[in-house]
Amino acid sequence: MVLLSWGSFLLLVDDDAFVSLTLSCLYGTLPDFLLVLRRLCMDIFEESLEGLGIEVKFDENNMFSCELKKNEDGEVNPLLLSAYRDDDAMSLRVSVMTRNSIPKNASFDFFIAFGEKALEPLRGEIGAGICPGTKNITLYQVVPLAGKPKGYMIEVIESLIESAEEWDLKLLDTDKETAFGDSTPKGKEFNFIER
Repeated sequence: MVLLSWGSFLLLVDDDAFVSLTLSCLYGTLPDFLLVLRRLCMDIFEESLEGLGIEVKFDENNMFSCELKKNEDGEVNPLLLSAYRDDDAMSLRVSVMTRNSIPKNASFDFFIAFGEKALEPLRGEIGAGICPGTKNITLYQVVPLAGKPKGYMIEVIESLIESAEEWDLKLLDTDKETAFGDSTPKGKEFNFIER
């Protein structure tokens, strides 16, 4: 292992990486050096997700996704975990999609709660949205990886899962109210139009 100093950065790299960095500096340009440096740092993304217990490989679009199933037999709709690797910002954009979709006649109160949750990233919290082509709620968070302890991303994912499960319960309650024609006033109703 070798400790490198570059500007205000200190890097601890293995011997093979040191040889690559040295050759880039001696025979290449600064962009070559930065490319090698980025490749060295890419492992931080996979390492941050190793607590999932599966092999994490990002595709050519910097995306990784997998299904999250409980240890229950017969689970039909698993949660969907997705992560986008942002090399430039050294961050992961992580999301978990709910199992249940938004019912056609969701209440006004439901959309107020949803809108409030959508603004939470302004406070550094978990946000909510709807991905194109779906009717499910997606809970997300952008997490810079610099200075985060090992296991931090798994804590973030656990928080996203907990939030997704809470929203799933709200979706089920909203769907039951719609299906059974609950007569209690819930505020204005919104209708989704099928495309």
